[in-house]
Amino acid sequence: MNEITKEMFRHSDWATRQLLEACRGLSREQLNTPYTGSYGSILSTFNHLIAADASYLNRLSGSERAAWIDGDQTDDFDTLFAWADETANGWEQYLSQEIDGLKVYQVDDGEFDVHARIIITQAIYHANIHREQICTTLTSYGIQPPDLQPWEYAWDTGQIWKARNM
Repeated sequence: MNEITKEMFRHSDWATRQLLEACRGLSREQLNTPYTGSYGSILSTFNHLIAADASYLNRLSGSERAAWIDGDQTDDFDTLFAWADETANGWEQYLSQEIDGLKVYQVDDGEFDVHARIIITQAIYHANIHREQICTTLTSYGIQPPDLQPWEYAWDTGQIWKARNM
């Protein structure tokens, strides 16, 4: 089961990296202008997406591996890539062990209890929704965003191929 979950997080990391690369050449104005219906600007959304991903991981793993998640913001794409790498490596390590999906964690400063499986599901959903917001912003600028579907990930990683009987 963890192999399937690991693949979902590998796709999520791949999609974030594809989108980071697509946005690297945008103007400062394009990167910093908030877009209605999204989290905010492209840069603030990337910072939030990556920091939240690390935060979910820290909560589950009991680690403080990503000290930068405590409000640090950057406009440097190399730093965003490094933070994404660090987080992806952490998820890979965490998901390589036996996970009790029913283990209970506290969220919202201890106000609520939730199972680990919900935090993991939230991490995937959260990243997808914010990447889509960035894609919508790119489209509003007349820029075709990259195709972030799992099908494209499969092509890029050699996990889909032409059928032999064709």
